Amino acid sequence: MHVRVATTADVNSGIWSSVQSLPLHITTNVRVDAFGRDLFLFLNNTFDSMATVSADRISGEATLYISDPWYASAVADIGSIKMESFSSFPQIGDSGAFNGPLSKLVVIESITVPPNFSLSFSIKPHDTVSGGLASIIHYSGDQTDLGARGRMPGTYFYKGTHHL
Repeated sequence: MHVRVATTADVNSGIWSSVQSLPLHITTNVRVDAFGRDLFLFLNNTFDSMATVSADRISGEATLYISDPWYASAVADIGSIKMESFSSFPQIGDSGAFNGPLSKLVVIESITVPPNFSLSFSIKPHDTVSGGLASIIHYSGDQTDLGARGRMPGTYFYKGTHHL
């Protein structure tokens, strides 16, 4: 898995690739925890990888794309999307209601990305990515991919893999 965040110094920082590949046709529970400048990736509640970004992450109002308009959609089913604040753990928005195959431009408006968050979802990949990135979930504060508030975070499969 490729997990990217925008910071005050870099619009494309984060975890380059998960250590483990996700098995095809099997559901995996994914969790990305962001606290301060640290990002942690868990697969089925087991630690996979982490990164420390060099500057403060961008947070605040964002548009949630389930997939996005900038990359091909991952060939996967996704569900149980939840973003929670680390300080009080409220569910933000009604995004947990989406369950189904990824397709371009499924948009849920008015989402708030808290400064410290836990983003979780279940995903069942059905194929590898042939080239570039394949979008899974993307929170964008400026409705761009690589703008100053473009990845708050963005999650993708990386080319040639079904790595997150």
